[in-house]
Amino acid sequence: MLLLLVGGWHGRADDSPEKSTQIPGELSEVNNVVFTQDGKLGLVASYFEQDGQGGHSIYSFDTTTGTLLSSVDTFPAGIYPTKLTLSQNNTLIVSAKATVKDQAAFLIVPVRNDGSFDSAKKVSLSISVPIIKDEKTLPDDVGITADGKYAVYSNKISLFVFSTATGQILKTERIISESDFGPDNLIQGLTFDPISNRIALIKREAGTYQLLIYSLSESGKLRFETRIRLFNTEVIGEGSSVAFHPTGTQVYVVSSNLGLLSGYDTVTGKSLFYFKIAELADTDEEAARELPVNIQFNVKSNSLFIQKPGHIQKPGHIQKPGHIQKPGHIQKPGHLSIVSMRSFSVIASKDFDDSLAGVEMTTDGATAFVGTVTGKLFKLDVANNTTESLLETDLIDVLRLALSEKSGRIVVTNPQGIELITTK
Repeated sequence: MLLLLVGGWHGRADDSPEKSTQIPGELSEVNNVVFTQDGKLGLVASYFEQDGQGGHSIYSFDTTTGTLLSSVDTFPAGIYPTKLTLSQNNTLIVSAKATVKDQAAFLIVPVRNDGSFDSAKKVSLSISVPIIKDEKTLPDDVGITADGKYAVYSNKISLFVFSTATGQILKTERIISESDFGPDNLIQGLTFDPISNRIALIKREAGTYQLLIYSLSESGKLRFETRIRLFNTEVIGEGSSVAFHPTGTQVYVVSSNLGLLSGYDTVTGKSLFYFKIAELADTDEEAARELPVNIQFNVKSNSLFIQKPGHIQKPGHIQKPGHIQKPGHIQKPGHLSIVSMRSFSVIASKDFDDSLAGVEMTTDGATAFVGTVTGKLFKLDVANNTTESLLETDLIDVLRLALSEKSGRIVVTNPQGIELITTK
């Protein structure tokens, strides 16, 4: 039984009173939480149902009280829902595993202001995904435009644009032929920026990495912009993201092995700058391939928030409730660097003893909240580069972290449930 909890953390007397709402199911580290634009509603999926079967339920909840509001079923198209993606007009896309083998499924449904789902407008589609031998995961990164009209997805060999109103695939851009597809020739990541409507695909080819940049018009038309070839010595960890400048004219990427931050022109592909951040480097190249580096651009502070979570479980791996790390298991520590794009310098940098469950920044870029997999929550003051320990939990496995700045809540997921913590 999954519990939605408000409070329950230790270390501060003004926490909200502890409350709980029972939700059948169990969470995985692939299940994130997203919030509506006004911050009043949260959305989450269960990876397993209460009877142990594949999850197929999406829930909405009140971020102030933790009250469960409504649910929607991903059947018959999808099971084991993973990533939730929400547009600015509250159109929800659920990434899941299709009921047909080797296909990714997507459920699209509008979320109303009261937390209910507009099932009359619910649509679904599935896209075939070529599978490498013994591979058990499907890519689940989906980008959705701010108006909620169009979405983009990559199945490791192609880029798709589809309508959220009908589920119709409007464009298929073939990048790699199925005959050439393999462990060292595939698209391993997708980043979509709804501000500039730019898409970046991370392509791995013969041990080197490229960024393929596309733009998406307001009418859903896809246009190829440029191909950026990264340095031959760079390794981009699986699951890494890149970041775009709000104008869409620049893209930023960090290598997992060298810790090299680079900026490129998205029209010409020309290198604009690069410098090494030693704390983000990893001498173990094999480990670097599995350790993502995620970048977020903060518009108001004109800075990049760069996080290397440390050791994380691969997508699809489920932590059982009560799971304890085996003696001798080494967790790679997480790290957060914040880079000013005005001075091209690191203005804040912190190592954490534990692996990171997530980093969330405030809109003004002045504060970052950092959660660890062992249940610690920190508040980082960017200007002073100082951290304050906010709270600690008795949780053994913290999976994900999410911030709803408007409601003043941080949501932490774990296999047993979700906890809401007041930040104000």
